This record gives sequence, structure tokens and C-alpha cells, in this order.
Amino acid sequence: MGSRPIYDIKVASLEWPVISINTGVGSFVYLWRMPKKLFLAVLFALVYSGLFAQQIRARKLEKIIANIPAFEPAHVGVAVQRLEENKLRVHRGENQYMTPASNTKLMTFLASVATFDQIPMLLYQQDSTATTHFYPTAYPLLLHPFYGDSLLLSFLQKQKQLTYHPKPAAIPRLGPGWSWDDFSYYYSAPPSAFPIYGNVIEVLPDASKATPFRQSTLLTIEEDPAAPVVLQRKEWSNTFIYNPTKHQPTDSLYRPFLPSDSLFVELLGSALQKTIYIDSIEGPSTALDTLFNTDPKPIYQALLRDSDNLVAESLMLMVGQQKTDTLSVAKAIAVLQEEWASWLPDPIEWVDGSGVSRYNMVTPRTLVAVLQKIYTELGLEGIQEYFPEGGVNGTLKAYSFDPNLKVFAKTGTLRHNHNLSGFFQGKKGHWYAFSIMVNHYTSSTTDIRKGIAQLLDAFYQKL
Repeated sequence: MGSRPIYDIKVASLEWPVISINTGVGSFVYLWRMPKKLFLAVLFALVYSGLFAQQIRARKLEKIIANIPAFEPAHVGVAVQRLEENKLRVHRGENQYMTPASNTKLMTFLASVATFDQIPMLLYQQDSTATTHFYPTAYPLLLHPFYGDSLLLSFLQKQKQLTYHPKPAAIPRLGPGWSWDDFSYYYSAPPSAFPIYGNVIEVLPDASKATPFRQSTLLTIEEDPAAPVVLQRKEWSNTFIYNPTKHQPTDSLYRPFLPSDSLFVELLGSALQKTIYIDSIEGPSTALDTLFNTDPKPIYQALLRDSDNLVAESLMLMVGQQKTDTLSVAKAIAVLQEEWASWLPDPIEWVDGSGVSRYNMVTPRTLVAVLQKIYTELGLEGIQEYFPEGGVNGTLKAYSFDPNLKVFAKTGTLRHNHNLSGFFQGKKGHWYAFSIMVNHYTSSTTDIRKGIAQLLDAFYQKL
């Protein structure tokens, strides 16, 4: 890899040592007259400087971290490795388990790109009566308010008659370790076998323009000028309490609904302006046709750039379907942990696809290993297409790095925990996978973000 000089040493005598240095670029021969002890000292210095020319020593790293006040009370883990190498160039607490938050989506992303050449949107079969029987794959972009998939919608529109066959699945309303009181916010949209509208409703200042209220008899909205917040769903029903006096003219609010097969069929039928029949028979014995997604960019950018939790959970359900014939995040994770055991530096405590759960735990060096696998699957071109770019887009737009530093990385944030893991190009032109994890801090996330940027800028200058 040309990561350090190669030393070829020839000694003519103790008084006249001859050192031939092959740097990988050219060879140089030095003839020195010196005592044996001095010669050995010089030799050691040369070798030592070569070994550490492109590393940051522990003492230097500790000094950099100590100069970031926001890090002072926090747990900080760091791992940096050049792409395609198997040894860390920079490390601190690299084997310590930490809460990854949305860095969990890196594992979900790897699971998906390693499992699917093309993403399955729909399973279907046409019978002799021109009825199209279709089955769910957990694909999440049908009529999604931000990432709607026109190919899937167009396919369904072209069918003369549609019959939906729900697939039995035990999909919890909230993932394990999710905060129960977040149920009414967009980022906690519950996963389902066949999401529609992102499993959220949209409310504009004119409540009559709520989507998809006007298309459903199973969603209701009640106005209450005394309600403490502008829009809140009742926890166990699809009744929404709306306070129009708190709604600003520019607001567009998104709140999750509780998905069900009957609600899905009603909403889809309304959108297609046709009756969708539902049949509980799981499926025929013959093989089904598959409608594939031909452009994975929207779903993967939603996962990594926008950190969409429903997309993440849906991808893991899809992986579970592919690997175990069951729409199950838990089963997907169990299979992946077994498949990845041979190359993971440390076992993963992993319970969901999105990282919303605080039960997830992973080490910085494990995330770097995951990133190396992502690089193997996609190369730099794929990474730059899907990952947020530092200071440019997605969740990295708020970061401020050295203007010359190229960073493509995924953030991960839960209260008192913020992490950044991804790829950067060092000043010498080499690309690195890195993970910087800051857990249990008491300062602001803005200050932590600045500290991580400062740390990464230092890596850029030294590597």
C-alpha cells in the first residue's frame, strides 16, 4: 500500500555503517562514520518515524481531545483506518461499547446493499380473470410525502382489478427500547407490511386540506382551541386533536397514524380511484412475480442523508423477508449477526434498523469495519452518491469542516449522544473510514458537533 518506507540495512563495519533506504519512490544510500551506539539511535529514529509518519500517537490525540471543552465530561471513542487496510491508524476507546443512535443505519444500509441487487417493491400474480393479486414486501415509498415512487404507483394504476393479500407479520407499533411518548412525531412513524403515505398524515393550516384525511373514514380529526399543542394523535387510535390557533401559516405538520390492512386498502383505493379487494389467503403455491425498484437512490438517500426512521425499519423488514421469509427485524438481525461474526471485531448489541432504541450498543472499531464492507460493496462513487457530504447536504449540512476536507458520513443523535461515522480524504490524498462517538455529554449538541469537526480537521492535517 506504500504506507511507510522500507528499510534495507547493510553494515560494512561498526565504524562505517551503510544504510540503504528504499522509500517506495527511490533508493538513497548514506555512508556515515559514527560510533555504534549513535548509529543504532539514528537507525531507531528512522524506523520509528517511518512507522508513525501517518499515524496520530495516543498522547497527541489526548491533547487534541483535551482542548475541546465540550468533550470534557463525555465518553469519547475514536477509530480511523485507511480504506482496504486492517489496522487502525488512530484509536481511542475503540473497543468500548457506545450508543450508536442513527449510526445504526450504517448496519442497515450494509445489510440492504449486500442482500439486494435490486430492491423488491411488490410481489404479484395475475389470474385468468385479469385480477392482479399483490403481496407486501414492506417497501416504504408508495405515495410517500417526500420520496414517493412513481413506478410502483403507475404499476398499480394500470391493473384492471387489484386484490391485496396481507402477509402475516408481527411488527410492533414501536421498536424495542423506543421512547413511548414519541409516538406522535414523524420520526416514530410505525413500520408496517405495506406503508402508504409514509404512514403519516399531513395537516396544512386549512384542516380541510389534511392528507390523507379527505380520503379515509378511518382517520378523524377533532378541533380543540384549548389543546396544548397544534396537533397530537391519541395514543391508541387514529383520532387527531388539532388546535388551529397554534398553526402558523407556513406550517406543514406530519404525524404518524396507526397502520392496518383495512386502512391501507382504503387509502390506496382512494388514491387509485378504484376498489381494492382484500383476501386473507396468504398466497398461491406457485412462484410470484416481483416488481423491482430500478433506482435505489431515493430510498438510500432517505436512509443516510435524511436519516428517515421508517425507511430504515422497512429495509430491515425487507431483509428479514428475503433471508427468513418473514417480515421481521429481529429475525433479520439474528441472521446478519451470524453471517457477520467472522469479520466483526466485536459482537453487536442490535435491536432495530433505525437506531431509535437505546438498547443498541456498538464499538467504534466495529463501525469502521462496517464502513470498510460498505466500501467493498459500493466503492467511493457509491458512497459519494448516497452519503451526506460535509457542509453540503443532508444531516452534514450543519457541520463546518476545513474547506479542503472531503467528508461523507452519517450522523447519529439521541439525547446526550452524538456520533459521526463515515469516510474522509486525508491531506496526503488517502481515503479513510472513521468513527467518532461522543456519548453522555452535558454540553449542547452544537458544541459537540463543532468538537467533532475540530477533531476530524486534525486528522485531515495529519493523515
